[in-house]
Amino acid sequence: MYLLVVALSIVCVTTYFHKLYYSFYYVDGKSMYPTLNINEKGNLNKDFGIIDAHPSIFSHLVRYDIVVAHYPEDYNENGKLKDNATSKIKRVIGFPGETIVTFERGFAIYTDGHTPSGEEAYEAESYYVDGEKYDLSTLPYTPNNTSSLKKVSYYLNRAGENDSEEDQYFVLGDNWGNSNDSTNTSVGPVKRSMLTGILIAIQGQCDIDNNGEAVNLRYTTPKYYKL
Repeated sequence: MYLLVVALSIVCVTTYFHKLYYSFYYVDGKSMYPTLNINEKGNLNKDFGIIDAHPSIFSHLVRYDIVVAHYPEDYNENGKLKDNATSKIKRVIGFPGETIVTFERGFAIYTDGHTPSGEEAYEAESYYVDGEKYDLSTLPYTPNNTSSLKKVSYYLNRAGENDSEEDQYFVLGDNWGNSNDSTNTSVGPVKRSMLTGILIAIQGQCDIDNNGEAVNLRYTTPKYYKL
């Protein structure tokens, strides 16, 4: 009997723990096209899946993970999240201590402390890591091939650098040029505290009713983005 009680207690605690940190999430908009919401039409056919919000998950964050985040506009002057704050889903491209440069059809990442002069010649349909050129086709995802990125350059602070209290990350939507992300100067690099979860899997599609609630959930074979 004692073992049964212990086992049930463990199940209850584990269930509560997972409910506390794993959450349902539906994707709104086309900023992650062509990865997510390929068949979205208005409030119909939106991808939905699971977000992992365990605090420890961010110690396993790697380049090109898809994250859910808030932006500076979502916080009031006291640093509190506004009641009407909306979460965004983007892909992490740049990490603390790195410099990232975006150009029309590509980006460059410098992890070695190199500071771009601004006179570098980057070739379209390419991305660069510490000066090494790669074709966009070798990325682990496919960005929209019909639009271009805004040109920006950022050094991403580590916590404690340049009066920054937190690590900074550079996020992009896969729908280049059609996404409100770190290439927008009103957003810029995103602080660590603004990252709220990592996309684990897309489980199917749903529709959204007039109250903003997901309805008509249609489950498909899950597609995993983080194991």
